[in-house]
Amino acid sequence: MTDLIKEAEALIFDGDGTLYDTLDMWDTIDYRLINAIGGNANNSIVGKDRDEFLHNNNTGDVFMNYANFLRIKYNSSFMTEQINSMRNTIAMDYLKNVEFKPYALEFLIKSKQEGKHLCLATLSSKWVIDIYSKENGKLNSKFPIEKLFDVILTKEDVTLKKPDPQIYNLASKLLNVPKNKCVIFEDSLTGVQAGKSSGISVVNVFDKHTSGEDLAKIQEMTNIKIKDWKSLLFSHDKEQ
Repeated sequence: MTDLIKEAEALIFDGDGTLYDTLDMWDTIDYRLINAIGGNANNSIVGKDRDEFLHNNNTGDVFMNYANFLRIKYNSSFMTEQINSMRNTIAMDYLKNVEFKPYALEFLIKSKQEGKHLCLATLSSKWVIDIYSKENGKLNSKFPIEKLFDVILTKEDVTLKKPDPQIYNLASKLLNVPKNKCVIFEDSLTGVQAGKSSGISVVNVFDKHTSGEDLAKIQEMTNIKIKDWKSLLFSHDKEQ
């Protein structure tokens, strides 16, 4: 493990794609949603469309705005509020079965035992995190989420979403740890841009869904890159 992570007082984590293995899940949810509202989506572009929209639309209720984007794109007869509600309903059962990426939880627990402050800073809604913490036994089997993280921030806590750095600025403030003693873990280009704009060092956690131009930009921007949590955890243990 690098000195950057070893010497940090606080570790700040994105959720989907970084700690949680969820990106395939959201592609499936949105594919089902589009079909339910009368669209005929190509499954290969569902995630690309969503990620591009969220990257370029980071103000207001971003998921309600995304629902409106789907309504217009697929010429749906459903109202925007209905589409957003349908998306949440479809997501329920999936969210109850989300799991940590391999060795992510072990790294979190190890870091907490060492006295580091941990923060979850996610674009997800608070109701999603409530399901993770109250109804998902897989995520809470070893350590309850609300006890694992010192601070949990969701989209409701900020007015500007990633790639704006607001959520990471707020994380440092609430943790009461200066930015030069914090490290951010992110998988996506949007998240990496938010982290870099905050002035906090960023570790890129590789995710198979990130490729092409986005991956090249991430490679240029990040301080450290890890292929998975196992490699980071094992290098951490060797240095003890």
